[in-house]
Amino acid sequence: MRLKSDHRPNLERFVKGAEGLPFEVVDFRDDVAKNGSPWPDDLVTNYQSKFIARDEPVYAALLRRIGA
Repeated sequence: MRLKSDHRPNLERFVKGAEGLPFEVVDFRDDVAKNGSPWPDDLVTNYQSKFIARDEPVYAALLRRIGA
């Protein structure tokens, strides 16, 4: 599961909500513009490009389903 958000608390809340479910956090990035995305084929959305232009971070998390 690939997740991105401009608001870190929202992304953290989603990741925390996955606790106890059959998912594991594979990677979490604080700023995909500076640190790259956790997945190789990331698409930059129009909304994300606005944050990059303002030098504001976009956060990303990669979760993997366990036992599927």
